[in-house]
Amino acid sequence: MKLIRLILRRPTSVILMILAVVVFGSASLTGMPLEYMPDMEMPMELVMVTWPGADADSIDRLVTQPIEDECETLSDIDSVNSYSFDNYAMLQLTYKYGVDMDEVYSDLKNSMDNLMPTLPEDCEDPLIMELSADFMPTMILSAVAPEGMDAASYLNDTVVPVIESVGGVAQVEVTGAQDEYLRIVLDEAALQQYHLSISAVGSAIAAADFDMPVGDVTLGTQDIALGVYGSVDVNADFRNLPIQTPSGQMVALGDLCTFFNVYEKDAENLSRYNGGDSVMLSVTKQDSAATVDVCEDVMEILDQYSVDGLSFEVIYNEADSIMETLGEVLNTLITGIILTMLVLFLFFGDLRASLIVGISMPLSILLAVILLNFAGFAIDLMTGTSLIIAIGMIVDNSIVILESCMRSRENGLDFREAAVEGTSTMIMSTLAGTLTTVVVYIPLAMAEGLVGMMSGPLSWTILLTMLSSFLCAVVVVPLAFVWLKPKAKEELPINRLLARFRAFYRRVMPGLLRRPGRVVSVGVACFLAAILLASQMEFVLMPDNYDGSVSLEATFRSGTKLSVMDERIQELEDALLEDPNFEKVTLSASENTATFTAYAVDGCKRSSEAATVSAVPPVWIWRSPPPAATPAWAP
Repeated sequence: MKLIRLILRRPTSVILMILAVVVFGSASLTGMPLEYMPDMEMPMELVMVTWPGADADSIDRLVTQPIEDECETLSDIDSVNSYSFDNYAMLQLTYKYGVDMDEVYSDLKNSMDNLMPTLPEDCEDPLIMELSADFMPTMILSAVAPEGMDAASYLNDTVVPVIESVGGVAQVEVTGAQDEYLRIVLDEAALQQYHLSISAVGSAIAAADFDMPVGDVTLGTQDIALGVYGSVDVNADFRNLPIQTPSGQMVALGDLCTFFNVYEKDAENLSRYNGGDSVMLSVTKQDSAATVDVCEDVMEILDQYSVDGLSFEVIYNEADSIMETLGEVLNTLITGIILTMLVLFLFFGDLRASLIVGISMPLSILLAVILLNFAGFAIDLMTGTSLIIAIGMIVDNSIVILESCMRSRENGLDFREAAVEGTSTMIMSTLAGTLTTVVVYIPLAMAEGLVGMMSGPLSWTILLTMLSSFLCAVVVVPLAFVWLKPKAKEELPINRLLARFRAFYRRVMPGLLRRPGRVVSVGVACFLAAILLASQMEFVLMPDNYDGSVSLEATFRSGTKLSVMDERIQELEDALLEDPNFEKVTLSASENTATFTAYAVDGCKRSSEAATVSAVPPVWIWRSPPPAATPAWAP
């Protein structure tokens, strides 16, 4: 009771505290990282060993088996999955949750170093990678350039270095580019005439691109470093490169050649977007970086470098998915608060009473956001969903305190004394109810492993929001009650409905109390029926949120030419482009694999089975030899 009187005697201090919660809560809300899902550390390592020229059977016997036997001796190993292909072996190691991945990597690296002498001599050093949820590209873009512009060179030389300098960017990859090279046929007679050798000409060409420091000089108060450098472009003008003869005479490279031409190197990969050749740009963020911030920084850079007809079309942007999902969560949150106030208005019949509870709910959420920010959480689907769940819980404390204050007012006390009496009467009951809910979520918040990584943010959000709601109910509600002076109305439509329900309840309950055995039997039957129905339900880790997009992979025989692959997959690409349910279709082909990703239009309701059947042409079923087409989820 002394606490409540102190709050009512110091309204200015309480208002300053409320303003501080609003300011710091808003700052935390706008400053917290935005992600789609919580950061989940996957305890998995990938080991890849290359043996050029070896077939899959030899790889399995001489490379995969020894590595698998060695990995099974490591500590904290949960499972080992191995895959043998032509030219290389790949092993996926899954560890127990909670292990130190740095220590795991060190032990695995030492084991591979000790094993390498026993493997075939031509085997290359093993590649060890830690699998992460952020391993997939954060952004995928297509560079559209006017005819005659070398988009790949512009991206590699100008755009990519700038993007790589952005904080939070881990990797930038350019695909679909073709390298150029010069083919030069020297004239033997000209070489003899100028007393030059092939090696001398080659050395002169190599020396045309150099960068070498030569010292420094002092100029006044400054020390200035000096260097010499030169660079050449691989084009037809390269024939004018001067070459010095042993006699000191300068001769152009073109005078020593019988053939000189610029060639495009045979493509090692193929990249297309919506049926047209394109250069694809993939950006992958660091694990600790904020997705939305990285995507915004990259888009600003691309806007600056969209010059001379070059433009970038966004194929996939993870930030858009995050903002769309969190926007829906925010709309649901606001709708929940408004509907809660409307329900309170129906029962109290006074707008001021609804406003009191409406004030306490946002303050509870903002205070919880401040605590979540200090705890290092991000705003994602789990924390946003937990705030929606918590709305129905946090409103209870404010309603109980407000209803108690209004009853005290009906007993003849003035508004100040009614606020003190009503809050003091229910404060312990409210605290007990809040702590009961909090205790339920503590074990879930402390869980380890995959469950802990997924449910931790949800549990901590509800836990902190409940504690915040108790503070707001005790501090804000009595003060707002004194200021707004709400009055409950007796003649309300909802009261007549409740009166009928009370009359029905009073008629039914005596009969139920005289037959306790039947009541218990019905309860047990309902419980067993619930268990039976639950056993028929499908248990999944995450709900199905399929949006209609598909990914198809066509695998050809090892060594198949890229031109042959391009011809064979043309029919599949045409089928995807003609499907009205897909708005973007990308193709990436290299080595013996071609991968299609078809992004669905907004609002597509087609199932994954229907999308796959529609995407794969029927002729692919009987064509021999058929490339394998495997549908999977799009990013």
